[in-house]
Amino acid sequence: MSSSDRMRFEELVSRYLDAQLQFEQEAELRQFLDHPEFAQAFFEITRLNSEISGVLIAPVSDDTM
Repeated sequence: MSSSDRMRFEELVSRYLDAQLQFEQEAELRQFLDHPEFAQAFFEITRLNSEISGVLIAPVSDDTM
């Protein structure tokens, strides 16, 4: 995986997570996901995003902060 491929993949995943992925970009992301290393990275990124979202939803007391 070249650094330019990795950067493009990360850009597409970021747009996906922000619900801003265009139709053509969705097809491009799917092509990346045909490769195991990108599929694994996508899984990890989306899992972490979900966990972070869950943490941010929970209120945090002033004492904890």
